[in-house]
Amino acid sequence: MFVDYYALLEITINTDQTKIKQAFRKQAFKWHPDVHPNKDTTERMKAINEAYLILLF
Repeated sequence: MFVDYYALLEITINTDQTKIKQAFRKQAFKWHPDVHPNKDTTERMKAINEAYLILLF
């Protein structure tokens, strides 16, 4: 299965590392379980973390 990490973080392919960090923080805050106490956001947060780790390193 193909996962588009750039689309997941809502960035373009030419984005630098500082913008990747900013996009990660934005998405992490947006989908954090404390923000959505009645929804299960575990899978979305795992995908956001995976995208961040792969694109940054």
